[in-house]
Amino acid sequence: MAARTASRSAQEPAQPDPALMHALGAAVGLPAFGPAALALLAATVTRDMEWVLIYRRTGAPEVVLHRVVAEAGSGIDRARIRELYDGGYFRFDPFYRYWREGGAAGLTTLRQACAGSGPGDRAYMTEFMPMTGTADDIALMLDLDGEHALALCLERRRRYSAAELARITALEPLLSGLARSHGRYAMPTRERARQSHAPLDFEAAVAGFLPDRLTGREREIVRLALAGFANEAIARRLTVATGTVKNHRKRIHAKLDITSERELFSLFLGHLSGLDASELFSSP
Repeated sequence: MAARTASRSAQEPAQPDPALMHALGAAVGLPAFGPAALALLAATVTRDMEWVLIYRRTGAPEVVLHRVVAEAGSGIDRARIRELYDGGYFRFDPFYRYWREGGAAGLTTLRQACAGSGPGDRAYMTEFMPMTGTADDIALMLDLDGEHALALCLERRRRYSAAELARITALEPLLSGLARSHGRYAMPTRERARQSHAPLDFEAAVAGFLPDRLTGREREIVRLALAGFANEAIARRLTVATGTVKNHRKRIHAKLDITSERELFSLFLGHLSGLDASELFSSP
């Protein structure tokens, strides 16, 4: 009987903490609203890293809060991840793209955001997520005014269960209602984005990357590598042997004076952001 009761409790949504609910209500219209909403949400599930962002339909996202949960330990380099994101990697953010392309408010899993997976999404999952040390990423997007969404993002080294997603979903009506009130107070006076950044046009970005330093075949291999394809998949697409792809990649690394896929991706990020992105991954 005790085991059955414990199992049933695990499936039931947790009751919101009254103190956290009070803090959230008091923060409507104030800069503290996003962190207060995250605190209420995060109390229902464990996570290793958390974000509060404002996504725009027509502008770049804004990071309101980004931190590593203390229990996650020192394996996550928060400063590097934030520098990477602000330096241009937000263009790969599948939740940002999802909102920009007309996605609906509500709980969105990484799999849902990447349902129409393209090269940018594959790059996010094969390059950026391993850098963060996380295996799962979910976002509760709260519509503020039709143009802006307050995104509460939770990342973790293990996947979220259906029961955990249900607990988050149970809080959505409360958070959504308060978010709309917050939007009426806060968004009319909020400074709008000064630049409009479209989601990454991956093919155009790759076309302008190192145009004079690689052969046509090497550039095609770089394009596929940046899109997240492994050597075997690249070989199948190009109808060549896997060893041929490996040899090409060795020559590419030699030409670019790099030693790994990670450094190649860093160079590409530097191309997008105008920064020396390879410095983001140099050893301390």
